[in-house]
Amino acid sequence: MKKIVDKIDELFDGQARLILDLISPAIGIRMQNQSTREAWPKLVDDAFIQSKIGGMPDIGEDFIWPEINNLPLTFLGQINLTKASMFNPDLQLRGILYFFVANCKSEDYSELINNIKIIYLENVNPKDLLGYKASEQDSGYPVEFYQHYTLPSYQEKIIRNNSFYSTVLDELDELEWYISELTYGEEDYTRHHMLGDPNAVQGSVRMFWGAAVIKPEDIYYQKINEYMDLAEEIGDEFILLLQIDLCDKRISLPNYGDNCLYFGIHKDDLKCKNFNNTKLVIQST
Repeated sequence: MKKIVDKIDELFDGQARLILDLISPAIGIRMQNQSTREAWPKLVDDAFIQSKIGGMPDIGEDFIWPEINNLPLTFLGQINLTKASMFNPDLQLRGILYFFVANCKSEDYSELINNIKIIYLENVNPKDLLGYKASEQDSGYPVEFYQHYTLPSYQEKIIRNNSFYSTVLDELDELEWYISELTYGEEDYTRHHMLGDPNAVQGSVRMFWGAAVIKPEDIYYQKINEYMDLAEEIGDEFILLLQIDLCDKRISLPNYGDNCLYFGIHKDDLKCKNFNNTKLVIQST
């Protein structure tokens, strides 16, 4: 964190305190390079459930695969919350989160954002899980977590309210890249993370989480000007559950293109461990 503070002092001088207050702790996600079981010598055993992207979920015999309109959803990944929480004390959960998404062709993404399923298993016995035994050749990509920090995107309300000049916005962008390179460990980082702020590629993510609560039928946001303020207010109550950058070609979701996925959950739902109201926003450059 000291290096980040020093960089802020270098870039922002008199506004350093204000910029520092914008930073939020997050949990970075780094995918490993190989997906076959040979790459997991000690990562999956009876004592540990590995977080991963892709492949098959580690599930029990009584697990019911989620469907929408009698069509099975696609497994995106699983997160071991016990392990992830070690990198951010704000994550007060234990157990496993399974992420399932639709992967059908959809020109407007409406069928994709409205057809997701997040399954939470709080008490898991690793000996009862079968997924890794059933798929030796495609076990998914194991991931590791790291301590990360994020900044609000340039069109989020907190940034607009401070009326930053364009030069400051450019410096915020430079700071974001600096933090990502510093925490990820190399320049070619990916935008996979949990908690903190979403890295929007189209201005704002939080507003669209809020819009999905207020008017889920307004899938093209044609009337969003009528309820934008309320959408932003509700969106500020959301927590980034998971962000996945599909520019990472190791992730196979062909109907999504090179988009970024943002799974958001209202803080009250997270507190109650209710993941049924999780909202998905999809953005592309």
